[in-house]
Amino acid sequence: MTDIKKRGDLKELIGRYSLWFIFFSAVCYIPFLFIFQRSFITADDGLSQQYVYFAYVGIWIRRLFDNLFVKHMFELPMWDMSIGMGSDSLLTLSGVTNVLADPFYWISALLPIRFTEAAFNTIVIIKLYLSGIAFSVLCRDKGRDISATVTGAMIYTFSATISVGFRQAFFLNVFILFPLLILGCNRLWNNKGHRLYVSVLTISVVYSFYFSYMFGLLVIVYCIIRFITEKDSRNARRLMELLRRFIIFTVLALGIGIGPVLPSLISLSGLDRLNREFSMPLIDIQMMKDLFRYAFSYCNLWHESIWGFSSLVFIALLLLFRRKRQYSLLKILFIVYSISLCIPRIGSLMNGLSYPANRFVFGYSLLLAYIVTEMYGYIGEFKGKLFYASLAVASVYLAFGVFGGTVALLSGLSLLVTVLILGVANTCLKSERIKGYLFTGLLLLSSFFIAIARNVDSNYLFIRKGTAESLLLRYEEVLTDYDISQNRYDVVPYTYSDVPVNASMLMGLNGYDFYHSNYNNYVDRYFNEMGIVSNTQGYLMTGLRGRSFLEMLNGTEYILWDTGEDKMIRPPYMYRKDSSCEQVDVYRSINGASMLFFYDDSVSYDSYSTLSPLEREELMMYSCVLEDLPDETSISMIDNHTEIEYDPADSEGCEYLNGSVTVEGDSGYISLTTPIISDQEISVYLDGLDHYGDYYYQFAVVLMDGDKAVAADFYVGADQDYDYYHGKNSLLFNFGVVDEEVDSVRLYFNSSGEYSLKDIKICTRSPEQLETITDAFYEHASIDDITYNYSGNHISILAEADRDKYLYLAVPYSDGWSAIVDGEDAEIIRANEAFMAIRLSEGQHNIEFSYQTPYLMIGTAISLLSIIVLCIFEMIEVKMLKKVVRTGSHDGNQGE
Repeated sequence: MTDIKKRGDLKELIGRYSLWFIFFSAVCYIPFLFIFQRSFITADDGLSQQYVYFAYVGIWIRRLFDNLFVKHMFELPMWDMSIGMGSDSLLTLSGVTNVLADPFYWISALLPIRFTEAAFNTIVIIKLYLSGIAFSVLCRDKGRDISATVTGAMIYTFSATISVGFRQAFFLNVFILFPLLILGCNRLWNNKGHRLYVSVLTISVVYSFYFSYMFGLLVIVYCIIRFITEKDSRNARRLMELLRRFIIFTVLALGIGIGPVLPSLISLSGLDRLNREFSMPLIDIQMMKDLFRYAFSYCNLWHESIWGFSSLVFIALLLLFRRKRQYSLLKILFIVYSISLCIPRIGSLMNGLSYPANRFVFGYSLLLAYIVTEMYGYIGEFKGKLFYASLAVASVYLAFGVFGGTVALLSGLSLLVTVLILGVANTCLKSERIKGYLFTGLLLLSSFFIAIARNVDSNYLFIRKGTAESLLLRYEEVLTDYDISQNRYDVVPYTYSDVPVNASMLMGLNGYDFYHSNYNNYVDRYFNEMGIVSNTQGYLMTGLRGRSFLEMLNGTEYILWDTGEDKMIRPPYMYRKDSSCEQVDVYRSINGASMLFFYDDSVSYDSYSTLSPLEREELMMYSCVLEDLPDETSISMIDNHTEIEYDPADSEGCEYLNGSVTVEGDSGYISLTTPIISDQEISVYLDGLDHYGDYYYQFAVVLMDGDKAVAADFYVGADQDYDYYHGKNSLLFNFGVVDEEVDSVRLYFNSSGEYSLKDIKICTRSPEQLETITDAFYEHASIDDITYNYSGNHISILAEADRDKYLYLAVPYSDGWSAIVDGEDAEIIRANEAFMAIRLSEGQHNIEFSYQTPYLMIGTAISLLSIIVLCIFEMIEVKMLKKVVRTGSHDGNQGE
């Protein structure tokens, strides 16, 4: 009878929750899609990462099935040249979160691209629903009343905090997994079994070692406080037993789950940006203000840490702390958690000792929702002095909100309405049914306030419904007529920020657009050392900005050129217009392009590192740059470019003195007068450009003919103290060959504050100089002597060298690559900072490059070993249990 009753209770719980969820969603979530005509996809991360990876998982699965059932080989798709300049798809898809481990993403394998946006939006709603289910299961295990549980589930599922899933859909699984992990933790604590704990922790690790790390820290805090507050069972023996139990099963869960994510974990740990030190105050005063001001509406605490809860939480907290000598665990957890949100060092610890981030607020949301569930039975006590005092507090809070903007005002209104209606209802009404209806209405109303605040604060961030495909694949039609399966294409819009990053992944083409936190560290250094004007964040790359020599060195055959602005930088000299489509011209390399070519000579990295970005790109047109190599050749840089003398003519709104620029107003510029320049490729090199002021600053270089702007380019940088600062402070603005006359260069500083600027160089190359360098490149490159085919994890090459040479591959270097030349293993050398080369002797050679994700086999072995250990443990446990049962039965018979 008990089991039947439990099943009935569960059915009733899920049924009631489902009805409430549908009703609340119709008010709070669905209008976002159908009234505001927005998708749950932001124009930045949402479009370029969340949505792209959802669609790309389908592409990856189809490739896997093609390998298995068409090519009849068991091989995971690992390397993909369409991810940036080429990257490991497993590392890309398993960075902060492993989207390959999300079964909801597998559905994209069955969908054409045009249906993926609707599917993505649907999955967001489904995951929100499942978050409430997970919360309900946790409360049911604690024996909580159905009405109380459903109320807590609504608080949890319709908080502002969980709406981070609209901005970062990856994060939604956290709200499903964490309640289940706490449930497993409780069962393990009470010695009711380990399987749920091990299963959920394993899934968490496979899905996201980043959030699993936070889970671990939160569980440790929870267990410590729980042990302290459970006075009746607090002793050394109990402590040792709990430690033994948790350590064993935590290690086993980590071991089982580590296999798929070990490669990504090791890759991330080697990134330069993680070594950066951050200055942090002891207490974040601004955070305290935000926590108070937007407690019952909506606020992004930064780094996608969304804040805001139902105002019923305020009532529940009053009732909680009103109960003396009860609920010590909840009270201490609330106090500790609340304080931790205002301490940046704790935020840094939770973020892997990187920049401070309060993403662990998901645990706070679970705690508050559970407190509401626990206090549900005491709601009737909210009356009398408690009501009047709360009404006074709510009135003062609303007064603060009036001066804090619309979202703060909504927070104040939500609290005042909740306090007033609930207090009056408890004081004046006798009917419990009417009180129940009013309470449900208040719960819905407070959730609606959050939804309104969210729309007011961030509605503009989200794309129009039905536009994801067109925004990402805007160049697909232009590229349809071109074969870009073996070479690359680049996109050069008016501003580099207009490149649809990660679009190449969906088109299956070899571009440069890339946006992911787990990037190739060598490629990052290459972009920095070459002074490429692109996003200040190292994990967001938008192309080579039309730099002629770099485009040639990296195998760019086609360049899409934005014709929407007439003051843009000019197309590369050695590329000619092939076709036009709307506001895009397609340029094609005159002499051909290849990602593989020969070098006759090499030069040491030490020599390369002493040069400016302009000189470095010229050097690589002649010689291959190798580490740990003495100079084998000396390249004269004299005739490759001409440095132009200039005079600081005047300035407006700023002062330039001894490498320091002070901008007093909103903007200013420095004008540098030059001799008249015409029919030359013009470059402006800035060394040591840094800013101290706002988070972001905008900077522009404009070529002038008198008062007329001839060409311009822009850069958006980050302040040195900003969390996303990347140390990109040497920039080379290349304008191409400018036919018009130029007599000055203006440097525009479009943000106030202090700047440093160590050096400014204005350089030109004549068409004759450009052709001399280009001819020298093609002479040693011998691209006609090399044929190659890139296919998945393999590059097959047939190359003929007329003497001993270096075969260079403009493919990012990684430890996963191996090479075989004529059946023999060959050493792969890291070349030109980020790419690969091998030594070839004279003659014709068959070469095979193969890629396998580093540490994947080691991780798999650890997982298998951990599974075996767990199985052995299970077998021993079952055997011991049977023995206990037999012994108990035998003793019982003797007694009878």
